[in-house]
Amino acid sequence: EWSFMRPTTTLTTVASYSTGTIAIASGVVTGTGTTFPSFGTAVGELTVTSTNTSYTVSTRDSSTQLTLTDTSVTVSAGASYTLGFPVYDLPADWGSFIGPLTYRPGTGDLYGPVEVVGEHMIRTKRQGSDSFDRPQLAAVKPKAFTATTGQRFQISFWPTPDAAYELTYRYNANPDAMTATNLYPVGGMRYSECLLESCLAVAERKMGDTAGIHHQTFMTLLAACVSFDANLMSPDFLGINTDRSDWAGRSVTHGDVNHNVTYAGVVYD
Repeated sequence: EWSFMRPTTTLTTVASYSTGTIAIASGVVTGTGTTFPSFGTAVGELTVTSTNTSYTVSTRDSSTQLTLTDTSVTVSAGASYTLGFPVYDLPADWGSFIGPLTYRPGTGDLYGPVEVVGEHMIRTKRQGSDSFDRPQLAAVKPKAFTATTGQRFQISFWPTPDAAYELTYRYNANPDAMTATNLYPVGGMRYSECLLESCLAVAERKMGDTAGIHHQTFMTLLAACVSFDANLMSPDFLGINTDRSDWAGRSVTHGDVNHNVTYAGVVYD
């Protein structure tokens, strides 16, 4: 469990949008008085107010036009709507979350952390109320596999964010493959000799089918690196242990006088 494989990063949600009105013809959304926001890799969902029906946005064609994944949808002009963004891509090296997602510092009295739950719970919540508000729950779901990039994941929020929220989280990372472009492995220079010996140990075993001097060197360096990494993440100061609750009600004899300790740190004769 290497410390450098547990980075911390942030995700900023996209605010929901409902300015102007829309018409939909064969899945093409045309806005009137709109400037649809740019949402990058976030997944947009358009909710038509009159029917409270949501449709997934395939592409943002311009500030006044969207295309839905369902090209059979048709809605008359002048319809009110809300364009929300409940789903976001996670980093390419994402492996798993470590703890919840937290809001910006200073918002503790207003917002609790966003708890990570099962994906089915998000769908259940949205089935009951596809609302727009501060996210309270999140879930991870895999994207469709692409052989050229490998497996990637997304995070889905409930309620759908109604504003731009900055969320911070820590995660277990999967290392990127080393290539002619990605020359350096994770961990930094201190671990480089250990990584080199690990490669030589594998080559040694494959060439001679035995564990030799490189395997022995690798195991020695690996133990040293594990020790260093553990010390690197250990605090220098754990704080003062001021809990004296186990002293309550005790009697302590000092010289010829018996003292009754009735409260932590306070002695009564």
